[in-house]
Amino acid sequence: MSDPAAARVRSHYEAVGELYRAAWGDSMHFAVFSGDEPRPEAVAATERMLADEGEFGPLTSALDVGCGTGGPALAIAAYSGAYVTGIDLVPRHVERARERAVECGLTDRTHFEVADATQLPMPDETFDRVYAIESAYHAADKPRFYGECARVLCPGGLLLGTDWVRRGADRDERYLDAVREEFAIPDLLTLDELRHHLAQAGLVPEVVEDLRARGRVERNWEPLGAGAWPRLLRASRASEPTASRRFAAGSQALAAASDAGAFVLGHFVARKP
Repeated sequence: MSDPAAARVRSHYEAVGELYRAAWGDSMHFAVFSGDEPRPEAVAATERMLADEGEFGPLTSALDVGCGTGGPALAIAAYSGAYVTGIDLVPRHVERARERAVECGLTDRTHFEVADATQLPMPDETFDRVYAIESAYHAADKPRFYGECARVLCPGGLLLGTDWVRRGADRDERYLDAVREEFAIPDLLTLDELRHHLAQAGLVPEVVEDLRARGRVERNWEPLGAGAWPRLLRASRASEPTASRRFAAGSQALAAASDAGAFVLGHFVARKP
């Protein structure tokens, strides 16, 4: 049985996904900034950080859970030489990822398919590494999400990534309600709850932290540069009528929740014994 939130998540990205791509490119995730570098540089550095942290190399088989249109998977495969399999709920995302693999000359290092992270179509102990970059928050059944990641991970392997989490204070809920509504999120974990789910999946958490421990994240909320607006205009014309409003409302909700300290970017590494 697919995750209860799967249909809503798929619908969300089918409606707004092209606007996300227009704004941020094929790596649709937040970044750790070290200084005043442009966002694309920070995004690439964040992907390299995860690959280095996971000790990815030419003999590594890795699963990207919630790969989107393939930006991180292709970047990590090119950087590390690892063989990366990407799965995503949205068929259009997978089609785009396959097209980009051809464009980048990485069809021999990558594979993309449509799949639900809570019922992975792979045998036990298939991958040396599993990573999830800002995808677990979409799952309604988070124990199943982390349990499936652990199931397909080889002994000694690592599950790592980043995710959206909440601080956990009651007064934050008015900010987080808007975030959950605008981004098709059933619920957000705290860092302590994330650590608990990793352990319950049979993994040994080695790092569970606020991503701010690795660098500056507040720059993710800076306004988009002028160069993004022509791309956004084209994407909005090709999207459903409410897409632009939803994109703007979501951006505002995230910025407000972050400013209030209610919304946190989490970073985790866990090992399978």
